[in-house]
Amino acid sequence: MDRIHNRKYLKQNRKDLRNNATAAEATLWNFLKESQLEGKKFRRQHSIGNYIVDFYCPAEKLVIELDGAGHFSTSGYLHDEERTKYLNDLGIRVLRFENDEVYKATEAMLEKIKSALTNPSFTKEGSLGSPTKRGAPELAENKSPHNKEGISEGRPRYSPPGTGGVPEGRGGQINTHFRITSTQNPKVKSLLALEKPRERRKQQLFIIEGQKEISMALEAGYKIGNLFFCDEIIDVANIPAQLKDEKLLIPVSKEVFDKIAVREGTGGMIAVAEMRVHALEQLTLSKNPLILILEGVEKPGNLGAILRTADAANVDAVIICDPQTDFYNPNVIRSSLGCVFTKQVASATSEETITWLQKNKIEIFCTYLQASKPYHTVDYQKSSAIVMGTEATGLTEVWVKNSSANIIIPMLGKIDSMNVSTAAAVVVYEAKRQRGFK
Repeated sequence: MDRIHNRKYLKQNRKDLRNNATAAEATLWNFLKESQLEGKKFRRQHSIGNYIVDFYCPAEKLVIELDGAGHFSTSGYLHDEERTKYLNDLGIRVLRFENDEVYKATEAMLEKIKSALTNPSFTKEGSLGSPTKRGAPELAENKSPHNKEGISEGRPRYSPPGTGGVPEGRGGQINTHFRITSTQNPKVKSLLALEKPRERRKQQLFIIEGQKEISMALEAGYKIGNLFFCDEIIDVANIPAQLKDEKLLIPVSKEVFDKIAVREGTGGMIAVAEMRVHALEQLTLSKNPLILILEGVEKPGNLGAILRTADAANVDAVIICDPQTDFYNPNVIRSSLGCVFTKQVASATSEETITWLQKNKIEIFCTYLQASKPYHTVDYQKSSAIVMGTEATGLTEVWVKNSSANIIIPMLGKIDSMNVSTAAAVVVYEAKRQRGFK
Protein backbone atom coordinates (compact mmCIF):
# COMPACT_ATOMS: atom_id res chain seq x y z
CA MET A 1 0.00 0.00 0.00
CA ASP A 2 1.33 3.44 -0.96
CA ARG A 3 2.52 5.49 2.00
CA ILE A 4 0.52 8.72 2.26
CA HIS A 5 2.00 10.41 5.33
CA ASN A 6 5.55 11.78 5.55
CA ARG A 7 6.99 10.22 2.42
CA LYS A 8 10.78 9.91 2.61
CA TYR A 9 11.56 12.10 -0.38
CA LEU A 10 9.87 15.07 1.37
CA LYS A 11 11.81 14.67 4.63
CA GLN A 12 14.40 17.36 3.84
CA ASN A 13 11.72 19.75 2.55
CA ARG A 14 9.73 19.32 5.76
CA LYS A 15 12.83 19.92 7.85
CA ASP A 16 13.70 23.07 5.89
CA LEU A 17 10.18 24.43 6.28
CA ARG A 18 10.24 23.80 10.05
CA ASN A 19 13.61 25.49 10.39
CA ASN A 20 12.48 28.50 8.35
CA ALA A 21 8.98 29.01 9.68
CA THR A 22 7.27 32.30 8.94
CA ALA A 23 6.50 34.62 11.86
CA ALA A 24 2.80 33.73 11.58
CA GLU A 25 3.52 29.98 11.64
CA ALA A 26 5.81 30.33 14.65
CA THR A 27 3.17 32.35 16.50
CA LEU A 28 0.37 29.86 15.84
CA TRP A 29 2.64 26.94 16.75
CA ASN A 30 3.07 28.45 20.20
CA PHE A 31 -0.68 27.92 20.72
CA LEU A 32 -0.81 24.42 19.19
CA LYS A 33 2.30 22.68 20.49
CA GLU A 34 2.31 20.36 23.48
CA SER A 35 -1.42 19.55 23.04
CA GLN A 36 -2.50 22.95 24.40
CA LEU A 37 -5.78 23.11 22.43
CA GLU A 38 -8.38 20.65 23.70
CA GLY A 39 -5.59 18.20 24.56
CA LYS A 40 -5.03 17.44 20.85
CA LYS A 41 -1.57 16.79 19.44
CA PHE A 42 -0.55 18.71 16.31
CA ARG A 43 2.37 18.13 13.96
CA ARG A 44 3.89 20.94 11.95
CA GLN A 45 5.06 20.76 8.33
CA HIS A 46 3.55 17.31 7.95
CA SER A 47 3.34 15.79 4.47
CA ILE A 48 0.23 14.10 3.10
CA GLY A 49 0.69 12.65 -0.37
CA ASN A 50 2.81 15.14 -2.32
CA TYR A 51 1.66 18.10 -0.22
CA ILE A 52 3.25 19.57 2.92
CA VAL A 53 0.66 21.13 5.23
CA ASP A 54 1.41 23.71 7.90
CA PHE A 55 -0.23 21.90 10.86
CA TYR A 56 -1.94 18.52 11.17
CA CYS A 57 -3.91 16.87 13.99
CA PRO A 58 -3.91 13.10 13.28
CA ALA A 59 -6.55 12.27 15.91
CA GLU A 60 -9.12 14.58 14.31
CA LYS A 61 -7.79 14.42 10.72
CA LEU A 62 -7.66 18.21 10.71
CA VAL A 63 -5.28 20.40 8.69
CA ILE A 64 -4.63 24.07 9.46
CA GLU A 65 -3.11 26.21 6.71
CA LEU A 66 -1.81 29.78 6.91
CA ASP A 67 -1.87 31.72 3.66
CA GLY A 68 0.50 34.52 2.73
CA ALA A 69 0.74 36.75 -0.33
CA GLY A 70 1.72 33.93 -2.66
CA HIS A 71 -1.78 32.46 -2.33
CA PHE A 72 -3.69 35.58 -3.35
CA SER A 73 -3.69 35.15 -7.11
CA THR A 74 -5.90 33.12 -9.37
CA SER A 75 -3.29 30.37 -9.70
CA GLY A 76 -2.73 30.44 -5.95
CA TYR A 77 -6.42 30.13 -5.15
CA LEU A 78 -6.93 27.28 -7.58
CA HIS A 79 -3.83 25.47 -6.37
CA ASP A 80 -5.26 25.70 -2.85
CA GLU A 81 -8.59 24.36 -4.07
CA GLU A 82 -6.92 21.37 -5.71
CA ARG A 83 -4.90 20.72 -2.55
CA THR A 84 -8.03 21.00 -0.35
CA LYS A 85 -10.01 18.65 -2.59
CA TYR A 86 -7.23 16.05 -2.38
CA LEU A 87 -7.24 16.25 1.42
CA ASN A 88 -11.05 16.22 1.64
CA ASP A 89 -11.12 13.09 -0.53
CA LEU A 90 -8.94 11.42 2.11
CA GLY A 91 -11.45 12.40 4.81
CA ILE A 92 -9.24 15.21 6.08
CA ARG A 93 -10.83 18.55 7.00
CA VAL A 94 -9.05 21.82 6.22
CA LEU A 95 -9.10 25.15 8.04
CA ARG A 96 -7.54 28.14 6.26
CA PHE A 97 -6.52 31.45 7.79
CA GLU A 98 -4.68 34.44 6.42
CA ASN A 99 -1.44 35.37 8.16
CA ASP A 100 -2.96 38.61 9.46
CA GLU A 101 -5.62 36.68 11.38
CA VAL A 102 -2.91 35.17 13.58
CA TYR A 103 -2.13 38.65 14.92
CA LYS A 104 -5.36 40.63 14.46
CA ALA A 105 -8.01 38.00 15.23
CA THR A 106 -6.15 35.54 17.43
CA GLU A 107 -9.00 34.63 19.77
CA ALA A 108 -11.53 34.18 16.95
CA MET A 109 -9.06 31.99 15.08
CA LEU A 110 -8.38 29.80 18.11
CA GLU A 111 -12.11 29.44 18.75
CA LYS A 112 -12.62 28.19 15.19
CA ILE A 113 -9.85 25.65 15.66
CA LYS A 114 -11.34 24.50 18.96
CA SER A 115 -14.76 24.12 17.32
CA ALA A 116 -13.23 21.99 14.59
CA LEU A 117 -11.47 19.82 17.19
CA THR A 118 -14.60 19.20 19.25
CA ASN A 119 -17.14 18.99 16.41
CA PRO A 120 -16.22 16.46 13.69
CA SER A 121 -18.89 17.84 11.34
CA PHE A 122 -17.33 21.30 11.48
CA THR A 123 -15.91 22.10 7.98
CA LYS A 124 -17.26 18.77 6.77
CA GLU A 125 -18.41 20.32 3.47
CA GLY A 126 -14.94 21.50 2.51
CA SER A 127 -12.65 23.99 4.16
CA LEU A 128 -13.55 26.93 6.33
CA GLY A 129 -12.16 30.01 4.68
CA SER A 130 -11.52 27.99 1.53
CA PRO A 131 -10.34 29.98 -1.48
CA THR A 132 -13.88 30.37 -2.82
CA LYS A 133 -15.17 31.55 0.57
CA ARG A 134 -12.52 34.06 1.48
CA GLY A 135 -12.63 36.39 -1.46
CA ALA A 136 -11.18 34.56 -4.44
CA PRO A 137 -11.07 36.81 -7.49
CA GLU A 138 -14.28 36.75 -9.49
CA LEU A 139 -14.92 38.08 -12.99
CA ALA A 140 -15.54 41.77 -12.51
CA GLU A 141 -15.81 44.77 -14.79
CA ASN A 142 -13.27 47.54 -14.30
CA LYS A 143 -14.32 51.15 -14.52
CA SER A 144 -11.00 52.81 -15.40
CA PRO A 145 -8.61 52.41 -18.34
CA HIS A 146 -6.18 50.61 -16.02
CA ASN A 147 -7.12 49.59 -12.52
CA LYS A 148 -4.61 49.27 -9.70
CA GLU A 149 -3.71 45.78 -10.88
CA GLY A 150 -2.89 47.01 -14.37
CA ILE A 151 -5.71 45.26 -16.26
CA SER A 152 -7.52 46.84 -19.21
CA GLU A 153 -10.91 48.59 -19.02
CA GLY A 154 -14.10 46.59 -19.45
CA ARG A 155 -12.36 43.24 -19.14
CA PRO A 156 -12.69 40.45 -16.57
CA ARG A 157 -10.12 40.93 -13.86
CA TYR A 158 -8.85 37.37 -14.18
CA SER A 159 -9.06 34.74 -16.86
CA PRO A 160 -9.32 31.63 -14.70
CA PRO A 161 -6.63 28.99 -15.22
CA GLY A 162 -6.79 25.34 -14.21
CA THR A 163 -4.94 23.74 -11.34
CA GLY A 164 -1.95 24.61 -9.20
CA GLY A 165 -0.68 27.50 -11.29
CA VAL A 166 -0.44 25.10 -14.23
CA PRO A 167 -3.67 25.72 -16.12
CA GLU A 168 -5.42 23.36 -18.44
CA GLY A 169 -5.94 24.61 -21.97
CA ARG A 170 -8.94 24.74 -24.22
CA GLY A 171 -8.42 21.85 -26.61
CA GLY A 172 -5.47 23.47 -28.39
CA GLN A 173 -7.02 26.94 -28.57
CA ILE A 174 -4.97 29.90 -27.39
CA ASN A 175 -5.94 30.78 -23.81
CA THR A 176 -4.93 34.41 -23.29
CA HIS A 177 -5.06 36.50 -20.14
CA PHE A 178 -5.47 40.26 -20.23
CA ARG A 179 -2.37 42.43 -20.47
CA ILE A 180 -0.74 43.23 -17.12
CA THR A 181 0.88 46.67 -16.79
CA SER A 182 1.37 46.94 -13.03
CA THR A 183 4.20 45.39 -11.03
CA GLN A 184 1.76 45.23 -8.11
CA ASN A 185 -0.54 42.79 -9.89
CA PRO A 186 -1.16 39.66 -7.76
CA LYS A 187 0.01 37.37 -10.55
CA VAL A 188 3.31 39.24 -10.71
CA LYS A 189 3.72 39.07 -6.93
CA SER A 190 2.89 35.36 -6.97
CA LEU A 191 5.51 34.76 -9.66
CA LEU A 192 8.19 36.69 -7.79
CA ALA A 193 7.41 34.75 -4.61
CA LEU A 194 8.61 31.58 -6.37
CA GLU A 195 12.17 32.92 -6.32
CA LYS A 196 12.18 32.00 -2.62
CA PRO A 197 13.04 28.34 -1.84
CA ARG A 198 10.39 28.07 0.84
CA GLU A 199 7.59 29.18 -1.49
CA ARG A 200 8.79 26.83 -4.24
CA ARG A 201 8.74 23.89 -1.84
CA LYS A 202 5.35 24.79 -0.48
CA GLN A 203 3.63 25.33 -3.83
CA GLN A 204 5.73 22.73 -5.70
CA LEU A 205 6.08 25.26 -8.53
CA PHE A 206 9.12 26.96 -10.08
CA ILE A 207 10.10 29.54 -12.71
CA ILE A 208 11.75 28.95 -16.10
CA GLU A 209 13.20 31.89 -18.04
CA GLY A 210 13.79 31.75 -21.78
CA GLN A 211 12.23 30.15 -24.83
CA LYS A 212 14.99 27.55 -25.19
CA GLU A 213 14.81 26.46 -21.54
CA ILE A 214 11.00 26.31 -21.58
CA SER A 215 11.08 24.16 -24.72
CA MET A 216 13.64 21.81 -23.11
CA ALA A 217 11.42 21.41 -20.06
CA LEU A 218 8.42 20.60 -22.25
CA GLU A 219 10.47 18.05 -24.17
CA ALA A 220 11.44 16.44 -20.86
CA GLY A 221 7.76 16.09 -19.95
CA TYR A 222 7.43 18.90 -17.41
CA LYS A 223 3.94 20.32 -16.97
CA ILE A 224 4.02 24.02 -17.78
CA GLY A 225 1.13 26.40 -17.29
CA ASN A 226 1.20 30.18 -16.97
CA LEU A 227 3.42 31.65 -19.68
CA PHE A 228 4.29 35.33 -19.13
CA PHE A 229 5.50 37.14 -22.25
CA CYS A 230 6.42 40.71 -23.04
CA ASP A 231 4.40 41.75 -26.08
CA GLU A 232 6.93 44.54 -26.72
CA ILE A 233 9.63 41.88 -27.24
CA ILE A 234 7.71 39.03 -28.86
CA ASP A 235 4.33 38.98 -30.56
CA VAL A 236 1.95 36.23 -29.48
CA ALA A 237 1.86 35.02 -33.10
CA ASN A 238 5.62 34.33 -32.91
CA ILE A 239 5.43 32.18 -29.78
CA PRO A 240 6.13 28.56 -30.85
CA ALA A 241 3.01 26.40 -31.09
CA GLN A 242 4.17 23.93 -28.41
CA LEU A 243 4.38 26.84 -25.96
CA LYS A 244 0.79 27.93 -26.68
CA ASP A 245 -1.10 24.66 -26.42
CA GLU A 246 -2.84 24.21 -23.06
CA LYS A 247 -1.07 27.21 -21.53
CA LEU A 248 -2.44 30.44 -20.08
CA LEU A 249 -0.62 33.18 -22.01
CA ILE A 250 -0.16 36.33 -19.95
CA PRO A 251 1.02 39.42 -21.86
CA VAL A 252 2.88 41.97 -19.75
CA SER A 253 4.37 45.40 -20.33
CA LYS A 254 8.11 45.98 -20.66
CA GLU A 255 8.16 47.51 -17.17
CA VAL A 256 6.58 44.40 -15.66
CA PHE A 257 8.81 42.04 -17.64
CA ASP A 258 11.95 43.89 -16.50
CA LYS A 259 10.72 43.33 -12.93
CA ILE A 260 10.21 39.58 -13.28
CA ALA A 261 13.14 38.73 -15.59
CA VAL A 262 16.61 38.38 -14.11
CA ARG A 263 18.75 37.70 -17.15
CA GLU A 264 18.84 39.01 -20.71
CA GLY A 265 18.23 36.88 -23.76
CA THR A 266 15.03 35.25 -22.49
CA GLY A 267 13.22 35.88 -25.75
CA GLY A 268 10.63 37.74 -23.73
CA MET A 269 9.16 34.64 -22.04
CA ILE A 270 8.93 33.28 -18.50
CA ALA A 271 6.94 30.17 -17.50
CA VAL A 272 5.63 28.60 -14.30
CA ALA A 273 6.04 24.81 -14.08
CA GLU A 274 5.35 22.00 -11.64
CA MET A 275 8.20 20.46 -9.71
CA ARG A 276 8.99 16.76 -9.92
CA VAL A 277 10.05 14.25 -7.32
CA HIS A 278 13.74 13.32 -7.69
CA ALA A 279 14.24 10.10 -5.74
CA LEU A 280 17.16 7.69 -6.15
CA GLU A 281 14.75 4.85 -6.86
CA GLN A 282 13.51 6.66 -9.97
CA LEU A 283 16.90 6.67 -11.69
CA THR A 284 17.29 4.34 -14.68
CA LEU A 285 20.86 3.08 -15.05
CA SER A 286 22.69 1.85 -18.12
CA LYS A 287 24.65 -1.41 -17.97
CA ASN A 288 27.85 0.47 -17.15
CA PRO A 289 26.77 3.77 -15.56
CA LEU A 290 28.84 6.89 -14.94
CA ILE A 291 27.30 9.07 -12.22
CA LEU A 292 28.32 12.49 -10.90
CA ILE A 293 27.62 13.21 -7.22
CA LEU A 294 27.83 16.55 -5.40
CA GLU A 295 27.81 16.82 -1.63
CA GLY A 296 26.68 19.99 0.11
CA VAL A 297 26.66 22.10 -3.06
CA GLU A 298 25.97 25.70 -2.08
CA LYS A 299 26.27 27.94 -5.13
CA PRO A 300 23.53 27.72 -7.77
CA GLY A 301 26.03 28.81 -10.42
CA ASN A 302 28.30 25.86 -9.64
CA LEU A 303 25.42 23.40 -9.76
CA GLY A 304 24.25 24.85 -13.07
CA ALA A 305 27.74 24.64 -14.60
CA ILE A 306 28.11 21.02 -13.44
CA LEU A 307 24.75 20.13 -14.99
CA ARG A 308 26.05 21.55 -18.30
CA THR A 309 29.13 19.33 -17.99
CA ALA A 310 26.93 16.33 -17.19
CA ASP A 311 24.89 16.97 -20.32
CA ALA A 312 27.95 17.53 -22.52
CA ALA A 313 29.57 14.30 -21.28
CA ASN A 314 26.24 12.44 -21.27
CA VAL A 315 26.65 10.98 -17.79
CA ASP A 316 23.82 8.74 -16.57
CA ALA A 317 22.71 10.94 -13.67
CA VAL A 318 23.60 13.76 -11.29
CA ILE A 319 22.89 13.27 -7.58
CA ILE A 320 23.07 16.07 -5.02
CA CYS A 321 23.53 15.05 -1.38
CA ASP A 322 22.60 17.25 1.58
CA PRO A 323 22.33 20.28 -0.73
CA GLN A 324 22.27 23.94 0.27
CA THR A 325 20.53 24.82 -2.99
CA ASP A 326 18.06 22.99 -5.22
CA PHE A 327 17.59 22.03 -8.87
CA TYR A 328 14.79 24.56 -9.28
CA ASN A 329 16.65 27.62 -8.04
CA PRO A 330 16.22 30.16 -10.88
CA ASN A 331 20.00 30.66 -11.01
CA VAL A 332 20.57 26.91 -11.43
CA ILE A 333 18.21 26.83 -14.41
CA ARG A 334 19.82 29.93 -15.92
CA SER A 335 23.44 28.81 -15.46
CA SER A 336 22.71 25.27 -16.64
CA LEU A 337 21.11 26.67 -19.83
CA GLY A 338 18.26 24.27 -19.21
CA CYS A 339 20.46 21.19 -18.74
CA VAL A 340 18.64 20.51 -15.48
CA PHE A 341 15.91 19.19 -17.79
CA THR A 342 18.15 17.05 -20.00
CA LYS A 343 19.70 14.65 -17.49
CA GLN A 344 18.39 12.40 -14.75
CA VAL A 345 18.78 14.13 -11.39
CA ALA A 346 18.17 12.99 -7.82
CA SER A 347 18.50 14.37 -4.31
CA ALA A 348 19.18 12.36 -1.15
CA THR A 349 21.32 12.25 1.98
CA SER A 350 24.92 11.06 1.71
CA GLU A 351 24.11 7.92 3.69
CA GLU A 352 21.15 7.04 1.46
CA THR A 353 23.23 7.59 -1.65
CA ILE A 354 26.13 5.44 -0.44
CA THR A 355 23.74 2.60 0.37
CA TRP A 356 22.14 2.95 -3.08
CA LEU A 357 25.56 2.92 -4.82
CA GLN A 358 26.67 -0.17 -2.93
CA LYS A 359 23.37 -1.91 -3.70
CA ASN A 360 23.92 -1.24 -7.41
CA LYS A 361 27.61 -2.27 -7.26
CA ILE A 362 28.90 1.12 -8.36
CA GLU A 363 32.50 2.08 -7.51
CA ILE A 364 32.90 5.31 -5.51
CA PHE A 365 35.72 7.71 -6.44
CA CYS A 366 36.03 10.67 -4.08
CA THR A 367 37.98 13.83 -4.84
CA TYR A 368 40.10 14.29 -1.73
CA LEU A 369 43.36 16.08 -0.91
CA GLN A 370 44.93 13.42 1.33
CA ALA A 371 46.11 9.86 0.61
CA SER A 372 44.79 10.15 -2.92
CA LYS A 373 45.74 8.83 -6.34
CA PRO A 374 46.16 11.11 -9.35
CA TYR A 375 42.76 11.18 -11.03
CA HIS A 376 44.06 9.95 -14.41
CA THR A 377 45.56 6.76 -12.96
CA VAL A 378 42.23 5.34 -11.78
CA ASP A 379 40.10 2.95 -13.89
CA TYR A 380 36.68 4.46 -14.61
CA GLN A 381 35.70 1.90 -17.24
CA LYS A 382 33.56 -0.03 -14.76
CA SER A 383 30.37 1.31 -13.14
CA SER A 384 31.59 4.49 -11.45
CA ALA A 385 30.44 7.41 -9.33
CA ILE A 386 32.63 10.53 -9.16
CA VAL A 387 31.99 12.42 -5.93
CA MET A 388 32.77 16.12 -5.49
CA GLY A 389 32.70 18.11 -2.24
CA THR A 390 32.45 21.83 -1.53
CA GLU A 391 35.38 24.13 -2.32
CA ALA A 392 35.54 25.30 1.31
CA THR A 393 35.37 22.04 3.26
CA GLY A 394 35.61 19.20 0.75
CA LEU A 395 33.86 15.89 1.39
CA THR A 396 32.61 14.66 4.74
CA GLU A 397 34.18 11.65 6.42
CA VAL A 398 31.33 9.29 5.52
CA TRP A 399 32.30 9.51 1.85
CA VAL A 400 36.02 9.10 2.49
CA LYS A 401 35.41 5.96 4.56
CA ASN A 402 33.22 4.39 1.89
CA SER A 403 35.35 5.38 -1.09
CA SER A 404 36.72 2.74 -3.49
CA ALA A 405 39.60 5.15 -4.13
CA ASN A 406 40.33 8.77 -3.31
CA ILE A 407 41.50 10.84 -6.26
CA ILE A 408 43.23 14.18 -6.69
CA ILE A 409 43.88 16.59 -9.55
CA PRO A 410 47.58 17.63 -9.34
CA MET A 411 47.92 21.38 -8.77
CA LEU A 412 51.05 22.70 -10.50
CA GLY A 413 50.74 26.36 -9.52
CA LYS A 414 50.43 28.19 -6.22
CA ILE A 415 46.77 27.43 -5.46
CA ASP A 416 45.75 24.05 -4.02
CA SER A 417 42.32 23.60 -5.61
CA MET A 418 40.06 24.34 -8.57
CA ASN A 419 36.52 25.60 -8.76
CA VAL A 420 34.31 22.56 -8.14
CA SER A 421 32.59 22.82 -11.52
CA THR A 422 35.96 22.93 -13.31
CA ALA A 423 37.28 20.00 -11.28
CA ALA A 424 34.16 17.99 -12.07
CA ALA A 425 34.64 18.62 -15.79
CA VAL A 426 38.29 17.50 -15.66
CA VAL A 427 37.55 14.19 -13.91
CA VAL A 428 34.36 13.40 -15.85
CA TYR A 429 36.09 13.88 -19.19
CA GLU A 430 38.98 11.65 -18.14
CA ALA A 431 36.41 8.96 -17.36
CA LYS A 432 34.81 9.49 -20.78
CA ARG A 433 38.22 9.36 -22.47
CA GLN A 434 38.91 6.00 -20.88
CA ARG A 435 35.49 4.81 -22.09
CA GLY A 436 36.24 5.88 -25.66
CA PHE A 437 33.82 8.82 -25.29
CA LYS A 438 30.90 6.42 -25.38
